[in-house]
Amino acid sequence: MRTGEKNTGNEYYEILSDEKDFITLISTKGGNFTPMHYHGSVELLVCTKGEFSIRTSNEIVTLHAGDAYFFDSYETHGYYGTADSETYILLYADSLFNAFRMHYGGVLPTRMQFVERDRDELIPAIDYAYSRWHEYNDFMKRGFANWIFGYAARQCGTVKAAVKKENQF
Repeated sequence: MRTGEKNTGNEYYEILSDEKDFITLISTKGGNFTPMHYHGSVELLVCTKGEFSIRTSNEIVTLHAGDAYFFDSYETHGYYGTADSETYILLYADSLFNAFRMHYGGVLPTRMQFVERDRDELIPAIDYAYSRWHEYNDFMKRGFANWIFGYAARQCGTVKAAVKKENQF
């Protein structure tokens, strides 16, 4: 952005995450820094090792192994991890998340903590899916994402979705 120009908020919009039926699983290791941004996809971040800090529009939260954080579509967020941190990030098109919203009548809570028993099931499942992600077809990716979101809902419940004002950054 040039000096003197008005900030429209578009500089922080992650447009690639809003492609039709977009879904991806990302692994971050060691000191990941992602500046503040937003997109139409929902995002679930699961910390598997070290400390990972989340910055939202109104708070900074530090996650540890087994902690997760959910971002609904168009929530502004950024994050950074310690040198020993490891995290998985699941980005899922908002349109694909509609069935979850309809079934549960809401979304996942923002911050989730999985007890050790749950971590022992969740983290190896994500490790395995990530190692095979390039082999998964579209339905396998959707099935895995639905399992992850369903698993989180079973362990942590759901909350009423926040009312959003359209076209506001």
